[in-house]
Amino acid sequence: MPRGGARPNSGPQSSWNMGKTTSIRVPVVLAPVLLRIARSIDNDCSIESILSDEAIDRDLKDISGRLLTRLIESLKREFE
Repeated sequence: MPRGGARPNSGPQSSWNMGKTTSIRVPVVLAPVLLRIARSIDNDCSIESILSDEAIDRDLKDISGRLLTRLIESLKREFE
């Protein structure tokens, strides 16, 4: 009798509402804030509430001015 191997629906279920996930490589300094933003989007938060979130704001302040500006402009373009 064979043992092991992949089984359908085995393993933990995803905690994301939007479905399948993928791994991406991002700079370490951006990872926490990007994860918070992704979780907020996954929970149907508006872009205004995401950008006014204190935890996100604190993380963004730790990022250099140029990176911060580029990140905010990219987010705005994505949600216009």
